[in-house]
Amino acid sequence: MEPSDSAQAAFMAASAESQTLTATDWQACLRTVNQIAHLMAQHLDLGALLQQALVIISEDFKFATLRLLLLNRPAADSLICRAGIGPATLPLAIDALLPTDQGIIGAAIQLRQVVWIDNAPSLSHLAIPIIISEQLEGILYIESQRLVLTDDLTNLAIVADQLGVAIENAYLFDQLQQHLTETQLMFETSHNISSARTVAEVVAAYLNHIAARRRYACTVVLYEFDAQGQFVARTVKGRWSPEHGLSSNHDRQPHERDALDDLLDAGATVTIADVRTDPRVAPGLRRMQEAEQRLAMAFIPLIVRSQRIGLVVLTDSNPHEWSHADLHPYQVTAEHLAIVIDNRRQQRLLYAHGERIAVLDERQRLARDLHDSVTQMIFSITLISQTVTSAWQRDPAEGERRVNRLIELSQLALAEMRSLLTDLHPIERDHPQVVGYVQPTLPATPDQPSKLLQRLHKYATEVIGDPLQVSFDTTHYAQQSAVYEDALYRIIQEALNNVSKHAQASHVAVTLRVHGNRLILSIEDDGIGFDQSSQPASQGLGLYSMRKRVAACGGTLTITLGAAAGTMVQAIFPREMSHVRS
Repeated sequence: MEPSDSAQAAFMAASAESQTLTATDWQACLRTVNQIAHLMAQHLDLGALLQQALVIISEDFKFATLRLLLLNRPAADSLICRAGIGPATLPLAIDALLPTDQGIIGAAIQLRQVVWIDNAPSLSHLAIPIIISEQLEGILYIESQRLVLTDDLTNLAIVADQLGVAIENAYLFDQLQQHLTETQLMFETSHNISSARTVAEVVAAYLNHIAARRRYACTVVLYEFDAQGQFVARTVKGRWSPEHGLSSNHDRQPHERDALDDLLDAGATVTIADVRTDPRVAPGLRRMQEAEQRLAMAFIPLIVRSQRIGLVVLTDSNPHEWSHADLHPYQVTAEHLAIVIDNRRQQRLLYAHGERIAVLDERQRLARDLHDSVTQMIFSITLISQTVTSAWQRDPAEGERRVNRLIELSQLALAEMRSLLTDLHPIERDHPQVVGYVQPTLPATPDQPSKLLQRLHKYATEVIGDPLQVSFDTTHYAQQSAVYEDALYRIIQEALNNVSKHAQASHVAVTLRVHGNRLILSIEDDGIGFDQSSQPASQGLGLYSMRKRVAACGGTLTITLGAAAGTMVQAIFPREMSHVRS
């Protein structure tokens, strides 16, 4: 905009020739500057500071009409009247918006210097730029019925500079207050939603804390993704409205990309003043909002790891342009909301993954226990049953003995199976009145003899039996915890089964001893051994089970093979019970 000829002709530099008529003196200027400086120490509220500053200028300079106009940030495409004294000939009502390219005010903005139009003897107009750090922030506008002199212009320019300092300080104070408010809001929001356990509870806490304090309806929408990471559906996780309060209607709809998605994916807040006139609004969304009479909308994306996982949607029944103040509380808390929601989702996935691992671990444990106990007994039952008929034909007494052996082994297998089934029903352990309850095994104490040796002797006699001779050396063994001793029993049990089935041995020696902080188990047979290259130790459920049990106790397992000298299995455990894992 080119300033008018009259404005250019009336422009007066501070160095212009001084006039001899009455003007504000230098002392009055200093007094005004000092009083504004005093105001700066007392008032940091911008509106109150500016209004009182105009009162001081009016009294010292004898001007009846003054207005203080500031650029309307952030667009800076208009001026807003922030303070005023007296009636003005221009439309300068408080809080009114004025263009930046018209009249004397527009000329002062463009020239960035004082513009003075002298309509003596009736009325003079002055527009004095207020510049802060080389950036124009506003205009001090004056209408004077007295003659304005060059000295007035010089003094007013000094006063305008002081006003600029005051405005800058007020801006800094406002920024500090805004940061403190944001910090408080973030702290309160974090406290409210971080303690929520599920996504639904997080959303409810957010809406109760953020939305319920304000006038807009607020909805939190989360997305569902396919295997390729693409949106496939959106679900309303919670809604708050002034009319109905908090609700958790989980409305799920397929997602179809529209004109808003690219902006939202980039993390931008999208505002719609009126869904009926904005061409970016999809027809389906427009119909839904018209039906609900929610015509103004704002979309704030929830972004985690550069991916949009949802939206905070604000709606209002009256069409309007959304201001920074409207959106700010939702925007500053959206990132934290997204992080907490994502964290709860990851926790849920981790928990589900942990459950699957626990199920697999339990299946493996059950498979090991079945293999180490019931399966071995059934194997023995099978071998004996295959010889009952021929033994009975040769000697009825021998046949009867083998039948009795079958009965004995089947009873042992049944008892072992019942024990395993009891382990699979932890509820029964918590309720001793339930039939079949088995008291949990408590850690062994020095006054309570270990049952490990009794169990080993019984197993070697009743299950292994002839023709394999089993000897036990526990001279240097010290009683361990029940968990340790159960693991030792299962390991020895599996090793004896392997010797019985595969080694063709006549004798096996089992040694248990404590050496310093170590517990050492050795199982050595005089059988034929086996070829490690053709049958590696890692093969077979039995050896796998032994290794898992040793590792669970923090120990190591080694197997020494010999083609003619049999096989030795050795397991070394830490003696301290803190290393034991059940």
